[in-house]
Amino acid sequence: MGRKENIVPSVQLTISVSSQVHKLLHALAKTGYSARTESAVAEEMVRKGLNADGLLSEIVRKRLNKAGRL
Repeated sequence: MGRKENIVPSVQLTISVSSQVHKLLHALAKTGYSARTESAVAEEMVRKGLNADGLLSEIVRKRLNKAGRL
């Protein structure tokens, strides 16, 4: 069954992120918890208020702490 058309018209945005953010989005996509691609993970994070029920932000925080960036 195909995906239903959105009721609300959408607009396409193009953003640029650093390679570190791209690596984090890639790692989150590989977990299978969320979306399958980096752009879909970013979209979901924006849709869910950059929190995604706390889990994605927790993964990002721990990953940044582990890398010594925070």
